[in-house]
Amino acid sequence: MENPEEASYPDEVTAVLEHEGIDEPELLGKGGEGHIFVRSDTDVLKIYPGGEQSYLERLKTVHGGLARRNLSFETPRIKEIRTHEGTPYTVERRLSGTPMAQACAKATPQDRQTILLAFLDAAYELGTVQVSRPPYGDYVEHDGMLNSKSWTDYLLLKLDEALAKSRERLTADVEDFDKVVDYLREYIPANLACEEKALVHNDFWPANVLVGEENNISAVLDYSVLAVIGDSRMDLCGALNYLVLDDGFTRHDADFIRAHLKFRGGDELMEVLDAYYAYSAIFWGESATFEDPLLYEWVKTALKIIVGKIT
Repeated sequence: MENPEEASYPDEVTAVLEHEGIDEPELLGKGGEGHIFVRSDTDVLKIYPGGEQSYLERLKTVHGGLARRNLSFETPRIKEIRTHEGTPYTVERRLSGTPMAQACAKATPQDRQTILLAFLDAAYELGTVQVSRPPYGDYVEHDGMLNSKSWTDYLLLKLDEALAKSRERLTADVEDFDKVVDYLREYIPANLACEEKALVHNDFWPANVLVGEENNISAVLDYSVLAVIGDSRMDLCGALNYLVLDDGFTRHDADFIRAHLKFRGGDELMEVLDAYYAYSAIFWGESATFEDPLLYEWVKTALKIIVGKIT
């Protein structure tokens, strides 16, 4: 949590806070899309500088659909969409729980493992949300969204889109990067055909998870433009490989998750997760290069690991 006396926000955010009468803002989180602040015991404000109201209307529909699912944890719910001086923002229900990293930091070793297993179980449970609409690919409508009649075609199209932005930099920074690209172009059509149409969160990591008093997962946050219709195993990849992006977790924690994934799915699952690991590293490569040096280090490390496995 930021100190309100020290925090600095974009002018659009400050204007909305003043408009809402929030003099001492309590920041709950900041992601790629917006800033989230406490509004009351039951509500939060999420402010989207540079966002569009039409996108939030579509996101509200997605949240409403999730709320009707019989999930064991809460998901976001937009109550109202507002604008102030051209800046859209939402009033959303405040979800209960403690940020996962904070809960694990206070937990005993046994409770920490309980939380990690609950985190993995939540990733599996996300895959139970099936979507009936025809195309695979991007779920929340937005400019430049990409869809396809097959999951593998979508992945290859998305791979090309990412490579157009980041290939030159990744080729320079990762030895034998082209071998990863060749591996994915061969592996995806041969092994990742998918008949199911799961709603994939696609950003499933500790920062988007809250933990309850019983060391259960109480909420999964931030369904966004990243959500896709496709293979639920992508969120298992996130649970395993995005874990170490949070400073509160280590390779030991990831190894614990990996062992349980292998126990449940065997070598076949682990091979699939390696492919999604490589794909996700390239997917995040472009934005990480310019916006997040730590994420770009993760990208390079991931790709070097995959190079070591395929050569």
